Amino acid sequence: MPQNERKKVIEALKPVDRVILTKHKPNTDDLSVCRELEEIKPDIFAQGGDRNVKNIPPCEVELQRTIGFKVVENVGRKIQSSSWLLEKYLKKAVGAKKD
Repeated sequence: MPQNERKKVIEALKPVDRVILTKHKPNTDDLSVCRELEEIKPDIFAQGGDRNVKNIPPCEVELQRTIGFKVVENVGRKIQSSSWLLEKYLKKAVGAKKD
């Protein structure tokens, strides 16, 4: 889902005060939201369904300690992923080569 559409859906939720889009530079390896967290200093930070203790960027963990916001993990169920699509494609491609 394009990020602007996702933003509109999330903004429509009554408990949501504010939705901001990240300002990542193209082709960056850093996909954390640390800059945004520092800017807005939230009371609650909701992590997406694909985030868990094992893959939260260290800077987000540190900001949670310094700012003191509550983290809510696994908000929503991830129903689609580009990496899942690629994995599915590769399995098909490898299977086709074996035939």
